Amino acid sequence: MFKRICLLAAILGMVLTPFISNHGWAAFVVPGSVVNGTVDPSAEGDDESKVFDNDSLTRLFIQQTTEPTCSFVVDLEGSMEVRSFAMWGRPSYDSGISMLSDTVSVEAANSASGPWTLIGSIDVGNTRPTDPDPTIGGENPWTGGNGRMISCTPTTATHLRISGGFGFDNNILLYHAEVNPKLIIHRMDPVWEGAAYMPLDPGGGTLNSRTPADCIDGNFATRTFFGLDVDLTLDLGVPTPVNDFRIHTSDNDAQAMVKEGVVRTSSTDDPNNFDTVETNFDAGTGQAHAQIFLPNQPNKRFFQMTFTRNRDGQTGTGTAPTYRMSEIDFRQPNEAPIYGAAVVGGSLLDNGVVDPGADGFVEANGIDDDYNTRFRIGQGSAGTTGFVVDLGGNQEITSVGMYGNWTYVQGIQMLSDDVTVEAGNSPSGPFSQIGSINVGNTRPTDPDPAIGGENPWTGGNGRLIPCTPTAASYLRISGGYGFDNNIDLFEVVINPQSVIQRVDPVDGYTLTAQDLWDVGGGVFNSRVGAEAFDRRLVTRVNPKGPLAFTVDLGALVTIEEVRIFPMESDLSQLPKTVTVRTSSTDSPTNMDTVEANFDSPFVGGATIIPIPSNPEKRYVQIDLQANQGGDPNGMRFGEIEVIGRRAGQVGPTPTPTQDPSAIQNWELY
Repeated sequence: MFKRICLLAAILGMVLTPFISNHGWAAFVVPGSVVNGTVDPSAEGDDESKVFDNDSLTRLFIQQTTEPTCSFVVDLEGSMEVRSFAMWGRPSYDSGISMLSDTVSVEAANSASGPWTLIGSIDVGNTRPTDPDPTIGGENPWTGGNGRMISCTPTTATHLRISGGFGFDNNILLYHAEVNPKLIIHRMDPVWEGAAYMPLDPGGGTLNSRTPADCIDGNFATRTFFGLDVDLTLDLGVPTPVNDFRIHTSDNDAQAMVKEGVVRTSSTDDPNNFDTVETNFDAGTGQAHAQIFLPNQPNKRFFQMTFTRNRDGQTGTGTAPTYRMSEIDFRQPNEAPIYGAAVVGGSLLDNGVVDPGADGFVEANGIDDDYNTRFRIGQGSAGTTGFVVDLGGNQEITSVGMYGNWTYVQGIQMLSDDVTVEAGNSPSGPFSQIGSINVGNTRPTDPDPAIGGENPWTGGNGRLIPCTPTAASYLRISGGYGFDNNIDLFEVVINPQSVIQRVDPVDGYTLTAQDLWDVGGGVFNSRVGAEAFDRRLVTRVNPKGPLAFTVDLGALVTIEEVRIFPMESDLSQLPKTVTVRTSSTDSPTNMDTVEANFDSPFVGGATIIPIPSNPEKRYVQIDLQANQGGDPNGMRFGEIEVIGRRAGQVGPTPTPTQDPSAIQNWELY
């Protein structure tokens, strides 16, 4: 359905933005499918159409008839794999008592009339107390404004049947439902005990109800306002290792973004017993996001996130939207590079000479997160060399990336010929080869210093070496010497999901090799192209003019969208005019297919570019042409992400119940 909408929009000349359909949710509750219940007894329009309308302030109202349980059918508008189902009550507490009770089940079928197969269920307890506690938090097992996720046995179906008991006063008030969410807010509690008013600043209508569901809907155009310091209990559906949580700004004013808080887990993975502090975070000021790294990468289903202070120094008083955000998401360890690795001193092979220029270009510069430093090797007794990398512990290795300088002419001194990656468990081996690429001869006798050149390993860009997944404590990386029998290695990245293969000025613009970037800022902020794919929102890229980034995704990926995130709270320099290309031959030097011409303002603190054709490619080119004000020379941003799914991947699949901008179960690259 999404593709049909995009094609129609293109024909009509519409500007595509996330959630381009009129309600953004392709699934729907089948009218007349409610069994043992009366729909909308108050005749206020609280009917089946209000569940998947992406508006958390509207509802489906079902009143009990003769039985204590009821059911309704969901049409998925096509066949899809279902792995979870989530439902939400009202964004206040006292109305949550009218959500489903007792055993809530999900059944799957390939028609609206069945036959049905049970694929998931939870017991939410009795939500029909005779004297419900209306105070915030209450004692109700299904508190309002929060949700329940029902994990399901992965099953392909066209329809679902949802069943459960009635809530308080023999009613069900269902405000929101999602198929295959990546995470939901299980409950929300003010930190202030006994506060008797709603901690949200609701309003804004469809796509912007400002309720908790809006900050985990995968849509950066919606936003959530919290008026109090809050505890958010996040449910990931199943135990999941988390590398970092990310909280994204909702607009061009990031002063109401979260600055300080705590992330907790439970030793028993119990959403009512958060007894383990994972980190006390301070996300800093002046940035458009809060990226919260969890050093222990806990493998849990439930996480509690507490907000205590915003960027403006305010704490929640309940009188204003103290915290404002568009989205909360998370990254698993396999979606982030390994930090903390180091090149082992004295590990060079074949008598290679460390730092032949005696300028301090030593092994420590090889993996230091600073793309302005380098590790220089001069040729010794052979035409090849190698070095050993200490991974800082036993790690599963899936890829290695390497970058040359951020200018072009020095790229000729990167490794040449066959570049191999070997794995071992001691610095002296034995080593087993797990990956290799042939980058060609980078030792031309008369190298072309012009931008792009003819060199197969252009400087300032990288090469990604996919590896057979292997657990190891050490790697040995080997290859030939570059121009003038030297290697200038500016950065090694362990387990990148993507690297910038090359950078070129956009057609029609001229930038000299030494003038691509507004370089500076030191460690974590060298402002060069490699910072765009380092999975850190606190680093930034400052191109001096329009540039085309050719990205290597490491393998065939079905590409769904491209996201460009800001680093700073001022979003005016975020790219606005962007062209996305792929290659008909999937060659990084032949980007001949335009996938998207995008020229729209940011929404919710990010530039979101849908790719309606969903091409399956390894290489994608992203041309950044102008910022929000149309200036081609004033772009600045923090991160680029390609959202997609690897070819043949088992597990996460696209979710036709949401537009792709809300797809949270696809991977990033």
